Amino acid sequence: MRWLVYVLTQALKLAELRLRGSAAKDVELLALRHHLAVRERGTGS
Repeated sequence: MRWLVYVLTQALKLAELRLRGSAAKDVELLALRHHLAVRERGTGS
């Protein structure tokens, strides 16, 4: 459950940065997507 809260928090932060026009966080966005994919593979969902 904690990881879900963390992921949602990070996603909101990244969305806010993108709305401000910052494209420098693309690497973090890719890392977040990778983290989610690994989690999904690990749980089999």
